[in-house]
Amino acid sequence: MATGAMVMERLLSSISQLFDEAKPPHFLQMHTGDYDQSALQGFADQHEEIQSWLIEQLLGFDSAAIGWNRSGTGESGDFSDRLIDNLFVTQHTEFDFLVGMDGSMTVEVMNALTDAHRAGSTIVMVTHDPKCAARADRVVYLRDGRLVDERAAGAWTEQSADTRADDLLAWLRGLGF
Repeated sequence: MATGAMVMERLLSSISQLFDEAKPPHFLQMHTGDYDQSALQGFADQHEEIQSWLIEQLLGFDSAAIGWNRSGTGESGDFSDRLIDNLFVTQHTEFDFLVGMDGSMTVEVMNALTDAHRAGSTIVMVTHDPKCAARADRVVYLRDGRLVDERAAGAWTEQSADTRADDLLAWLRGLGF
């Protein structure tokens, strides 16, 4: 029970810090079907407290197509029996949800995540960037929704950054990345 409580406390702490760092929207509306773009623009124009807004399409994904395979134990499966929707957001051309389009915020975001992890928070990151992945203590490589391999990397340090990124990229290329 104590371990579960500790995990929940760290998870909530991580989410709180991510919320502070990422500055997510104060209001989010999910909608299915048609909508009136001009009516939404008119509403935003009439409310000066609305600093910015956007509409972004979510793409549904078949849960049965997301599978996993743990080579060490031979276990495998998919998510076809899950009751959740798997939705992916499309990239907006004017706004990147995590970093600047030129990558300018990557170092700041990664430093914040590294600091949170060092303070005891659990971080789960999904990325295609080997330099970002090189900061992780453990890297899990997925291809086509399936576990290909994983490796423990130990604690990241500023001094080991370039070597870790090069080693990780070599490992990933050996796996077909």
